[in-house]
Amino acid sequence: MKRDVAKKIIRAAKVMDQIFGQLDAASNQIHDEEERRSCGKQLPHSSSTLEKIALEIVKQFSDLHPDKLGAGEFSRLSAGSKG
Repeated sequence: MKRDVAKKIIRAAKVMDQIFGQLDAASNQIHDEEERRSCGKQLPHSSSTLEKIALEIVKQFSDLHPDKLGAGEFSRLSAGSKG
């Protein structure tokens, strides 16, 4: 995989991670307990799949690990800058 493609995937994964966080927060507001549990069971599966994809990229490009990126580098990745 080329580095620029890896950056695009990591960037998208970070966006999806934020969306999963929003979905989790919203699902916790579901009043019906059965519905809340059902929704709550599905989110970890999606998040886990996303994490597996990111980890495969990090094996090849360890400096792209989302937790290792400095604020400046992450801002450039998030903005879609080439580098």
